[in-house]
Amino acid sequence: MDSNEQNLEDDKIIRVTRVPSTDATEEQQKSKKSGGCLKKFFILLLFLIVAGCACWWFFLRDTRNYSEEEAWSLIGHYQNTDQPDSLYDMLNYYLDQFSEGRYNSEVSTLLSRFEIERDELNSILTSNCTIKNVDTYVYAHPQGFFRTKALNILDSLEFADAQKHDTPDAYQEYLGKYPNGRFRSQAQAELADAEADNLVTEEEKNAVAEVIKRHFQAIENNDTIDVVETVAENLSSYIGKQNSTEQDVIKYLKHTNEGRNVKIFKTSEYDISKVVTAGIPIYNVRFALKEQINPDDSLHRRVRDFKGTAIVNSKKKITALLLQ
Repeated sequence: MDSNEQNLEDDKIIRVTRVPSTDATEEQQKSKKSGGCLKKFFILLLFLIVAGCACWWFFLRDTRNYSEEEAWSLIGHYQNTDQPDSLYDMLNYYLDQFSEGRYNSEVSTLLSRFEIERDELNSILTSNCTIKNVDTYVYAHPQGFFRTKALNILDSLEFADAQKHDTPDAYQEYLGKYPNGRFRSQAQAELADAEADNLVTEEEKNAVAEVIKRHFQAIENNDTIDVVETVAENLSSYIGKQNSTEQDVIKYLKHTNEGRNVKIFKTSEYDISKVVTAGIPIYNVRFALKEQINPDDSLHRRVRDFKGTAIVNSKKKITALLLQ
């Protein structure tokens, strides 16, 4: 065998020895797996230890025995930091452990007052939870154990009432009472939406002004049909008469046109605002009314000026009218 053939044989031997055996590879993989499982086991064990400590801290730490002074001190702490549940537990703990304690009388008085205030508030919440009743409760217990809870309930009721009315004034009133209330951001957003909804368009202004103008034009023309067309079937008030009807409007029309006097009505200076409730707009109108009597008769000519207010519904019908 020459030297070249010898070198080739040596190279094959070296390469063969460098190839790891299948058994060795499987052994290494098993070793890695067992090491990973052991690592996971220790992590899980550590997690259970931490969780156990947390459970002890939150659920079992208060089962320790307190001295009388410690219990009394905690009563004051829970009272001053507004923790009624913890306060109630500590009041009962003190009376159970120190029935002849130095502070027995004070603790008994606190517990009695606590239960009275709690039962009173619960009665309101379960039977007649209104703004008035909760507000009365807060006023009656200015330093009460449940003052914070009652104020939060009142906050919720006031905001719900503002949502019920759904007007800029209602939201403004809520924000005035609760500038830092729990629903402050929502109330501000609702206020912006309500103000946008209550903007009166030019088209609405023209339609509302037109019904007022048409109403007095019908009175001037002694037009029964047209005057009835401009009013709702039932009015809340009309020229000083409450709960008026179309018949009351017709009577006013006839009374105005009695005699030989000629009357001309001119309306102007419209100030129109809108309130939207449950999606239905109502228009409040202020306007000027000039009544000219016998304008072409220099001897009997008279002029009277009135300030008028009216309410016009979504159908552009007058539901209330007052002249001053």
